[in-house]
Amino acid sequence: MRFTHGEAVTRRRWTAWEVGVAVGDPQVAVLDGVALAPLVDAADPAGRRGYTVPHYTLLGDVELDVELYDLLTRFDGSALVVTSTPARWQHPMTGWQAGLSVIAVELVDRGPESVMVYPTSESTDAYGDITRGPVAEGVLVTHVTVEPVPAGEDATAGQDARPQWRITGKGLEVLDAFAEVEWPVGSGRRFDVIGVPTRWPWPPSAPYTQAIIRER
Repeated sequence: MRFTHGEAVTRRRWTAWEVGVAVGDPQVAVLDGVALAPLVDAADPAGRRGYTVPHYTLLGDVELDVELYDLLTRFDGSALVVTSTPARWQHPMTGWQAGLSVIAVELVDRGPESVMVYPTSESTDAYGDITRGPVAEGVLVTHVTVEPVPAGEDATAGQDARPQWRITGKGLEVLDAFAEVEWPVGSGRRFDVIGVPTRWPWPPSAPYTQAIIRER
């Protein structure tokens, strides 16, 4: 399914990851003849970019080489990350290969939110064990996006689990599993980082980081 009037995107793929962080230089390729269709359910008529981040369906030829976590750059410089495994479609009777689709989410780098990040510090307790925890002084990070994500159900209580948010942006390199986040800044609301943040080391001067946070 090659689109005659489609666009070309630059694909960056990291083949090595260490604890959620892509390492080394990426493989770079140009994917042409593709289309990016905005997902209707991700539309945000209120213009709250940062709560509803643009989502797209990337459509292309069945042999299009895209994988989960690939970073795509459009002609206007905007960056998107592939967030699903490719789905390949074929005609149920003839077997004709109709094409490929994946979900891609824009990594907004001029988001409306600011957060205070309290990076991790290490210390040794009286027993000689290393302990980790957030430092007392936070680091202000601006222009990030904070959007709600489904939290599922808390099996222990039989109720909805505590709400979670996805935070994305540049300047979040200090985030790790032991850091804390205050949002909104000055509110006193503290959030734990859930799991390991994902980090794409591109552009080198200000890489993108994405993490899931949950209020304490």
